[in-house]
Amino acid sequence: MKGKTFLLFFMVSILVLLMTGCGKEPSAISKKNEIDLNVSERSYDDTYIPLNIEGTPGKNSQKLFQIVHAFEEANPELEVVYWREIAFEFKNGRHEPWIEGIFIRHRQRE
Repeated sequence: MKGKTFLLFFMVSILVLLMTGCGKEPSAISKKNEIDLNVSERSYDDTYIPLNIEGTPGKNSQKLFQIVHAFEEANPELEVVYWREIAFEFKNGRHEPWIEGIFIRHRQRE
């Protein structure tokens, strides 16, 4: 009986994790290369836009520029003061360059 209860609990847990999207990393770039800034997080004069894309910043420079440009178009009242990609050389213990996101510092336009 304990084995069946554990198996049922395990299966329900997996189902809940799959339904809530656990493990899926948010990204402002869809698989069709469309930009969705609704996943961004804003706090005062800072905005973080998750990307979670493979490759180095150099190989993804056009995507990075497009994201910053889309942010400026979506927020005409803000002036971008500074932006920086957040990139890593290792993922899951292997050498896999990837870009986690973009940090943007901004202020109100005068």
